Formats: sequence, structure tokens, C-alpha cells
Amino acid sequence: MQKTLAIFACALGLSAAFSASSYEHSHRVSDDIKMYWNIVGSGSSQKIQLALQYKTTKGWMGFGISESTSGSMPGSDIMVAYVTKDDELVVEDRYSFAFDTPELDPCENNWEADKFTRANGKTIIEFSRKLAVEDTQHDRPIQKNGNPTKLIFAYGSSSTFGYHGTKHATASINLFSPNTEPLDAVSDDSKFELRQDNFPIPTDETTYDHSLCHIFADGEVPEGTTMTGISMYVTPGNEPYIHHIVVSGLFDDNCDTDQYNNIWATASNQPFVLPSDVGFDLAQFKGIMVEIHYNNPDGDDGVIDTSGIDIYYTSTARTHKAAIVQFGDPSVALRDEHLPAGLSSYTFSCPASSTKKWSTDLKVFASFLHMHKSGVKMFTQQFRGGELIRTTNEVEYYDFAMQQTTELETLVFKRGDSFKTTCFYRNDDNTRVFGLGSENEMCIDFVYYYPAQDMLEGSVCGYDLGGDLDDSQSDLEDSALDLSFGTDDSSYCDKTDDSASQLTGLLSLCVVAIISFIF
Repeated sequence: MQKTLAIFACALGLSAAFSASSYEHSHRVSDDIKMYWNIVGSGSSQKIQLALQYKTTKGWMGFGISESTSGSMPGSDIMVAYVTKDDELVVEDRYSFAFDTPELDPCENNWEADKFTRANGKTIIEFSRKLAVEDTQHDRPIQKNGNPTKLIFAYGSSSTFGYHGTKHATASINLFSPNTEPLDAVSDDSKFELRQDNFPIPTDETTYDHSLCHIFADGEVPEGTTMTGISMYVTPGNEPYIHHIVVSGLFDDNCDTDQYNNIWATASNQPFVLPSDVGFDLAQFKGIMVEIHYNNPDGDDGVIDTSGIDIYYTSTARTHKAAIVQFGDPSVALRDEHLPAGLSSYTFSCPASSTKKWSTDLKVFASFLHMHKSGVKMFTQQFRGGELIRTTNEVEYYDFAMQQTTELETLVFKRGDSFKTTCFYRNDDNTRVFGLGSENEMCIDFVYYYPAQDMLEGSVCGYDLGGDLDDSQSDLEDSALDLSFGTDDSSYCDKTDDSASQLTGLLSLCVVAIISFIF
């Protein structure tokens, strides 16, 4: 019943003029998509009112709330809307565990359809939903925690729900304080721009380009130069082709070096701004390299790109110098070891005996969880006196193409604490090995902290570097992932009762069609 009984919210014949002034906030997601919203009500009744403008007058429109540490389609709470031939706005509640057709929510539809408007080659759909949810297996709450909400958008012009091609976008928006721009904090700092030089985007579906590289000239970055923030610039109109970027600081004065540190990664164009009294020593690097993942599923030819990054910096050091400590397998000591077929996991330790060598406690403000293409889940746990005190960062639906630096509420890592970093992988066979290439695998948690440690023990703590490989398991069942979002367990909610009760109410509003979605 779950896959054939559609759960709908419908609005009959409510095509009406759209009023942008009725919404307090708006955000231009891409050239094709714009979002308007209000946060209304209070307590458990608080809701978000949304209007989404898409550059199409037919087909379907999609919107989703992603995992906060991913921003990818898998692990998303998804709404799909379309207008029937009888001018009925239909809003469906769906969810996704993979890059596949989103499933209908078997429990309930949290989305309420309002109305739609079509004019000037565009469709605007208006709908709402409560911020809080009861069904945490298929719905994601919208939380006011100071962090942006990761959103996904897509649409298609076909009459059946299918693959969107380049008609998609992502956004990272603070829905509660949208007028507060992170870069305001560094607006008075100097800015270094690094851009592609009219780069022709290849017609291949996937390209990882490393041509955007800059080696610092003598005296260009003097001692004391401090990075305070970093942001991505995307050529207007090229948003659908830019999947993600990774920025690395080079320790050699050539762009082909394998001696580097990942500084920042993003797939949502969300700037990264360091705490106001913390800065990153830019002078430690010989240059900067930007990896850009281009996505061109339709093979569009003649697309020229000038995307890149902006690095904000000051010529004077801040109170605290930031640094990165790496957990997991920092040196890829498992290099050339084959990963088993199926679902497997590796757990690496950083023991108390190693962190006692730190000169002081660390104040942690961000983390970059890094695996490659077969990674599916990753997390780091912090222990004190042998007791687990927290999971410092976690991604349940890892996507290599959406890896990102996650800003954290400041955590304290004390001398004598211990840490475990666990990575899960899924492979069709056992031909993939651990290594440095993108076709290989890694398991590294890059943790941003201050004050910087001068010793080696302050930059790495993991397998063969003060730590060990604690555990590895193969041939695991999916239940080993212990996901907090996502279940196919039919006992999670009473599908029959929930579906029947929804249909009873909806049949009085609209004629419900059962639609088969086939890729």
C-alpha cells in the first residue's frame, strides 16, 4: 500500500494573483527559482508559509529539507507539487533515502496546499507546514538553532514526475534571521579573489577540475596574514553546473603536490566565517587550489565558467590562531588495503595518552567529515574518563559531491579526552582500496579549533599517528547504520489507518488520482 496509495493535500481551483508583499522574507535560489516565506504562530503551532517560484508553466515542482550536515537529496524530507488538468494544486509529502524516486510518506502529509499562480512563463505555488514534526523517520523539523537550514529544489516540465536534469538547486538559509549575512562580520577585511579564467565546462556529466590554482608570489602573503572568512562565487546562470567545491592550502609551491590541507568545502554556497577573535594563518601555505565538481547531465556545450572563491583576510593576527586537528586515518595508513564488498565499517581511535600531549585544551568550532565516493555514514565521538559525552559531528547520508565544513556550537576538547571516528562504506565488489585518489577511500575528520598547537600532536591523532584502528567489520546489515531518519519498517506507523483517515478528508476536497512514478 505504501507505494501505490498516494497521500495528498489539494487546493481546488485556487489560481489567484500572487502578492510578494505578503511575505516577510525572500531569497533568489537561482535564475530559475525564487523562494518567499513567513514564520508565523508560536509553540507547537508555529509554521512556515512558503511560496516557490519556478521557471515553468507545466510539470512538477519539488522542495526538500536536507540533513543539516549533508544538504544532499538522500536523507531529505521532500514536497512535490503539481497542478492537475482541472486546476487543482496537489502537494505530496515524500522522503528520500537515495538518488531515486522519493517515496510517499506512509504516515501523514504535513504539507498544506494553498494556491498557485501562473504568469509570464512562471508558476508560483503557495503552501505551509508546521515547524515541528512527530514522524521523525520521514519528516525533518525546521529548527531555530542559529544554523542555516539546508534546502533542495528541483522541477521538471514533463507531465510525470521524473529526473530533473540541470533543473535543480541547493540553498543554505537561516530561515529565522535571513537578513543577517555571515559575511557582514568580515565586510571591512581585505578580499582576495580567485576565479576560473573563462573555463569551458566539459560536456561530460561529471568533471572534477583542479585548474583553479594560485601559487603565492614572494611577499604576496607576508607573515601575520590571517584568513577571517571564505565564500564561493558562482557565475550567474551557472548554478546548475556547479555541484560543489573543495578549497585546499598547498604546502609546496606547485599545483601538483599531494602535500596539502583541505581548508573548506561546500555545496550550498554558504560562506564560512571564523569566530570574531580567531583567524587562520594564511602565510603557512605556499598557494591555494580549488577543486570544482562540474555537473552537466544534459551535455550542454559552450557553457563558460568564471566561478571561484573569495578569501577574506587581515594583515594583522587575531587573538587566537586557528588550526586543524585530524582524526581517523590522517596519513591514510590503510593505503592499498582493499575494502570488502557490501556494507563495511572502520573505527579509528585517538587515545587519552595522545591528547594529554596537547599543550592546552582545544576550543572546537567546525568540522569537515571526509570520505570518498563509497562512504555512506561517518561520525566522531568524544569520551572522557571512558564515558561517551557526545557525538561531535555526524552525517548519516554522506554524499561525496556534497561534502562540507559544518560550523559547530563551540565544543571543548580537554587534554586526556579520547576520540573515535567511524566510517561506513558500501561497495559492489572488493576492488576499491584506501588511498589518496578520488577513486580510493579515506576516513578523516578535519576539526577546526583554537588555540593552534605548535607540536605534531596538535595536528594529527589517529591510526599510526598516536592512535589505532580499533575495529573493522564487513558484510553488515543496513540496520548497523542505526539511522535516525529513514526506515522501511511497516510497524513504524499505522499506514492503513493514517492513509484512510487522510483520504476520507481529502476526498471531500478533490478527486484523488493514483499515479505511478517510473524512472
